[in-house]
Amino acid sequence: MIGRPHTPKGHRRVAFSLGRIVGALKSSAANQCRKAGLDGKLWQRGYYEHVIRSVQDYRETWEYIDGNPARWLDKHGLS
Repeated sequence: MIGRPHTPKGHRRVAFSLGRIVGALKSSAANQCRKAGLDGKLWQRGYYEHVIRSVQDYRETWEYIDGNPARWLDKHGLS
């Protein structure tokens, strides 16, 4: 058929959603940490998905991410 992607016989096509990609990244990183001897909780459950639609939105998101380590230290009384 013209216009349909070819899938080899015996293989399934897999849809890669953002959730599946994030899950795979978290799993891979956690496995590498365990192999390196690190223990404990590595990731929070779930994630917040947001599409950045403007330069201003990008700046606000970057400032939030950039400030996360300091907020974590403050929250845990380590600052």
